[in-house]
Amino acid sequence: MRTRLRGFGRWSATAVLAGTVATTAVAAGASGAVTPPGIGPDYSLAVAVSPSNGSAKSVTATCPPGMKVIGAGGEVTDTGYAHASGDGDAQVSLTDIVPAADLRSVTVTAGIRDPLNWNFATDTFTVTAQARCARTLVSPVVTGLERVSGSAPDNGTSASHKAATATCTTGKILVGTGFQLDQANGKVFVNRVWPTGVDDGVQVDAYDDLLNATGQVALGDLVAPPVYNGVWDLKAFAICIDKGVSPLTAAGTDLEGGISGSTTQSCPAGRVVTTTFVDVQDEWQAGYSASTAAIEALSLDRNTKKAGPWPVADSSTVRVSIDQTSGWVAFVYAYCR
Repeated sequence: MRTRLRGFGRWSATAVLAGTVATTAVAAGASGAVTPPGIGPDYSLAVAVSPSNGSAKSVTATCPPGMKVIGAGGEVTDTGYAHASGDGDAQVSLTDIVPAADLRSVTVTAGIRDPLNWNFATDTFTVTAQARCARTLVSPVVTGLERVSGSAPDNGTSASHKAATATCTTGKILVGTGFQLDQANGKVFVNRVWPTGVDDGVQVDAYDDLLNATGQVALGDLVAPPVYNGVWDLKAFAICIDKGVSPLTAAGTDLEGGISGSTTQSCPAGRVVTTTFVDVQDEWQAGYSASTAAIEALSLDRNTKKAGPWPVADSSTVRVSIDQTSGWVAFVYAYCR
C-alpha cells in the first residue's frame, strides 16, 4: 500500500524524543514469541539523547551485552530558525549516522548550517542516536554480521555532488545502513540513502547546500547560486548478515512539495525495523548539483516504552526539511525483520 502526502507552505514538526542522555534499551522477542529464560531478548532498541543546547554535537547509543548493531537511526529536533526572511527550517541536519566498527554502538552527529546567524543561546536542539540490536552471543538470531564501508571516489575535492557505495561481502545481505560527512561543517546535505543490487549494499548521495552559509538569498533572485566550495568527504556504511530470507519491505510514503514533510512506515506486528531508506529529489540537484533539502530524521521505532515480546507493529520515521519552497519529492520505505 502506498500513500502520498503533499505539503504546502510553512510546516513545523516537533519530534517525539524518547530516552535520556544515558542509553536506554527496549527488548523484543522475535515474531512476538516469548524468549526462553536465561537467553535474553532477540532484539532491542538502544536510544541515547543529547543535552539540548545550541552547539553542534554527537551522541552514542550502545547495545546491551551479548547484542550487536544490525540497524542505525538518528534524529535531530531544533527550536526553529527565523533570522532570515523567507527561510524555512533546514538549519540543523544529520551529518553522520555511524555504526561502530565492532557493531556495539551507533554515533549520530548533527551540524549547524548557518553558524553566523545562529543564536547559540536560544536556537537549541537535541540529537538522538538509535541502535537496533540483535542477540549475537548465545543462541544468535543473526550470523555473519559485518560492517562494510565505502568512500566517494572524489573525496578530498570540492565536488558539489558525491556518491559513496558500500557493498556486502558475497553471500551476505544488507540489513542496516549509515553515512558520514567529513569537513562539511553542516553545509552539505545527505539526500539519498538507497539499497543497491538485490539487497546487497547501499548508496549514499550528498549535495552542496545551495544557499551556502548565509541563508539570506531568495531563490527567485539567484543568477548563479552560491554553493559550498570547501573540500569535503562522504562515506557509506552497510551492515550485513548471512544471506537467508530477504527482509520484508514496509509500505512507503512519498513526500512532495512545501517547506517540510514527515512520514512514518510501519512493520507488521512481531517485526522490527532495521533501517529506513530515503531518496530526496530536489529540483536544484540537476541544474546546480546542489540542494536545499536537509534530512532531520531517519529514526527507528520511536516508542521506547514497549517491552518485549513486541506487542504491536514497529515503525520508523523520516522527516525532511526544506530551506526554501522548491520542487521536490522524497521516496521512503523501510526494512523489517
